[in-house]
Amino acid sequence: MGCPSKTMAYLGLLVLVLAYWLYTPVPEGYTGSQVSEIMFTHACFKILINIAWLSDRLGVGTNNMATISAMRHKKLTESEMQHPFAQMTDMIFEGVSMRVYTPRGPAGHDQDGGADRPGIVYIHGGGWVINSIDTYHSFVSELCGRTGAVIVSVSYRLAPEWVYPAGQDDCLDVTKYFLRHARQFRVDPQRVAIMGDSAGGNLATTVAIRLRDDSFSPKLKAQVLLYPVTQIIDFKLPSMMTHAHGPILTRTVMATFACLYLMGNWSLGNRFHDNIHISTVVRQNLMQTFLNVDRLPAEYRKGYSRQVFDRWGDDEIWNKVKDKILSPYVSPLIASDLRELPQTFLMTCEHDILRDEGLLYGYRLTEAGNEVVYYHVDKGFHGMLLMDLDWAVVQDTFNNIVKCIQENV
Repeated sequence: MGCPSKTMAYLGLLVLVLAYWLYTPVPEGYTGSQVSEIMFTHACFKILINIAWLSDRLGVGTNNMATISAMRHKKLTESEMQHPFAQMTDMIFEGVSMRVYTPRGPAGHDQDGGADRPGIVYIHGGGWVINSIDTYHSFVSELCGRTGAVIVSVSYRLAPEWVYPAGQDDCLDVTKYFLRHARQFRVDPQRVAIMGDSAGGNLATTVAIRLRDDSFSPKLKAQVLLYPVTQIIDFKLPSMMTHAHGPILTRTVMATFACLYLMGNWSLGNRFHDNIHISTVVRQNLMQTFLNVDRLPAEYRKGYSRQVFDRWGDDEIWNKVKDKILSPYVSPLIASDLRELPQTFLMTCEHDILRDEGLLYGYRLTEAGNEVVYYHVDKGFHGMLLMDLDWAVVQDTFNNIVKCIQENV
């Protein structure tokens, strides 16, 4: 017979492992079924990420692309491809695949008259590594139908196969093409916005900066940034620490995605996570300027202790990544010049590791003389807009986004 104490020890260990996988810090205000869906989504994401990490450590495949691919592709059924107020066409601009959504029905009432509709270039999120235009199909379809805008959803190249700036170049090329050829889509070229969430928000605003630097015309009318990544320097901001375990996006996963985006491998993810990918001197300077947490509301800093020298930077790693990390096209929060950018709608969520960098970016955009509408979701969390639009919090947030686009684009 087996030893009862040993059996209980194994059972206890199993319970601890299951608790680790299932634990999700869900914000207040969500019902039982909603809590279950958030926990299930978080657990599945955590499992896939950890399988990919473990496989890489064991040398099974290159960056374990099979697991990464599982997080990229959502096969749509024929019924899922249909929407009562939006019609879809898959196209290629400048060698980049995309899906064009054209409004029809009540929201697209001007489809048969004139070419004065608004247009949107949408860049999906996913840490520059996962997700696809199919993942965002339902959200973008609804956005098209509700706003009456022609939307181009970009299927840009993803890391780790394609590191920075490949994906960003794709988004830039598509945006330029759409602006130049807006009339072909019966869109007013003076009414085109760029929009993205999470890493897609990073790509959206950095494309806007590149267009400004290129003196490109026609100019973007607006940028719509939904819980965007605005820097990959400091992974220990207050929100990074408070919401390190999610829901959905964790600090560990964000650091890993940043490493994959810049370097094409997982190997230094822990260095990013611990902030030792940055020179100590540079980190100290930025903490006194663009990453100064004293600018954040007092409630965000409650119980937070800033430790500049918690670990010394690794100069070898820093020399490999500094040109990318300090670029305004990677970390727009620390850009030296943020003037003359499109009017901005910037959304952050309370229960999100990216909350603080989003707010700090909003401050900098405003100080540079740009028009900024800041919208904060008290009960929001990262990735919430891909949840069920029938949820009250998600629906209210979506309605505000639609209203902003209708009034400003």
